[in-house]
Order: sequence, then C-alpha cells, then structure tokens
Amino acid sequence: AKNEDGVSGWQIWNSRNGSKCPEGTIPIRRYAIAHLNSTTKIYGTKVTMSVGHPKVAQPGEFSLGQLWLTSGSIERGDMNTIEAGWQIYPSVYLDDQPRLFIFWTNDAYTIEKCENLRRPGFIQTSGNVLVEGAIHSHTEVITIQIWKDPNLGHWWLSVGPNSGTVLIPVGYWPREIFTCLTDHAESVQWGGEIIDKYVSGQHTTTQMGSGYLPSSAKAAYMRDLEIMVNTGNFQPAYDLVVGETNPDYYKMEKTSDTSFSYGGPESGAVHLRVNLVFLYLCFILFLHF
Repeated sequence: AKNEDGVSGWQIWNSRNGSKCPEGTIPIRRYAIAHLNSTTKIYGTKVTMSVGHPKVAQPGEFSLGQLWLTSGSIERGDMNTIEAGWQIYPSVYLDDQPRLFIFWTNDAYTIEKCENLRRPGFIQTSGNVLVEGAIHSHTEVITIQIWKDPNLGHWWLSVGPNSGTVLIPVGYWPREIFTCLTDHAESVQWGGEIIDKYVSGQHTTTQMGSGYLPSSAKAAYMRDLEIMVNTGNFQPAYDLVVGETNPDYYKMEKTSDTSFSYGGPESGAVHLRVNLVFLYLCFILFLHF
C-alpha cells in the first residue's frame, strides 16, 4: 500500500500500550557509537540505517539503532538531546518488532525527558507516520533526517524507507523546550545501544544491530552520514571516530568517513567479564525511560 505521499508503506500501525520495566534492577548500558572528531556547530544530521531484528533476552532490556544530537553535559546536569531511530523493547511495546522511536531531554535524563509522544514536547504534523509504529519486516533500511529550521529555530524530523525516496516531515521539537539546543548541537553521534540487566551474574545475550559482528556480511550498518554545518546545506560527515563500551560483546568497524558496521555478540557468546565503569545507580535506572 502507498500513502498520499506516494511512498510504499513501511510501518505496521498496531501500536499498543506497554508496561514499565521491572523495578529494583541496575542496568548496564552498552554502546557502539560513531561520532565526529570535531567541534563544529551542528544544525542537523541525516543517516540511512539498516533495520535489525535483534533478540532481546530479558524483561526490561532493549536494543536499538539511533542518532543523537546533543549539547550540554551530564556532569553539569544540563545535557540536551534529540534522538531518533528504531528500537525493540518488549516490556514497553509488548512484542519483538522494531519500531520507530524518538526521544528528547533537556536536563541530562533526570526529570524533563520524553520518549515518543508519551509526554508533551514533540509536535507531530504528519498523518502518515506513526511514532512507535512497527516497521515492516520487508523494510531493510530507513533514513532519518533532523535539521534546524533557520527561521523559527525548531528541530524538524523527517523519515523514509530509504534515502532514494522523498522523506516525510513527521513533526518538530520546539526550540523552547531546550536550554542548550536552542541554537545548535555541539555533537552528533550514530550507533547502537542495548541494556544488560546482568541477570544471575551473567552478561545478557541480548543482541545489538542484527546480532552479527562487523566482520559478517549480515552485520548492521549505518551509511550516507551527513551533517548540516550551517542552516542550509547538508554535507558528508568527516573525521569519523568509532568506539565501543564493551568490545568483548559488541563491536564497531568504520568503513569510511560516512559509514560503519556494528553489532554482536557473535553467536550469543558469553564471557564472564563486565566493566563496572558502566554500572549505573538505581536512581538513574533507565536514563532514557
């Protein structure tokens, strides 16, 4: 089926309300992230990312691929972020399908934060895209673009099933909800993230990306990375730096300054090593959610 914009359907409109993750657990956040080795002011980004179907092993865990636009800092408590991508989160969506998600915060993930449309903040203008909508199994990639309106200063989101189609404007984050993102972003990141509940002292087998390491042709990827360095034009990313918080399980491989592959763990391999640096205290249990 095609919507009024002439773009083939890429979502399944069967979103359901979910429950919150179990209380009393301490998650370990795992990342495989690419970012720019630059202090350039960022006014937008665009990326085409593969849509994975990773296994999520434990209740309260999730797996996602996304982009981040950020300003401020965790240490000062004023970090502002705009985030968008796909996510598998069975405890919230009550299934294991990848779904379009968005997120924002203006106080380092403490009080002022919003996942999808569950609190006021993001203003949706499109009737053709469902935030939290499941992504069709035949959709192998999606393209996400965020850019700053040079006139009103709002941050707009557009999405589409691939970079070869006209992207659909979904809506915008008003500049007024931010403190450090009112003018520009200080950094942009792209990559994957999972939560490890570390049940019974064992590392989770929750997969990132497609579940394959970058050495596999089946690994998840992000490509055609672009940034907006003024309020009018996108250009290819440059000085791309990649890294992982737990390379024993999840890896990332830069293939160019505008692309990389990422994911894991290979065959659900489990090692008995955990880096305690990434343990978070209970009061920031699930910073995003």
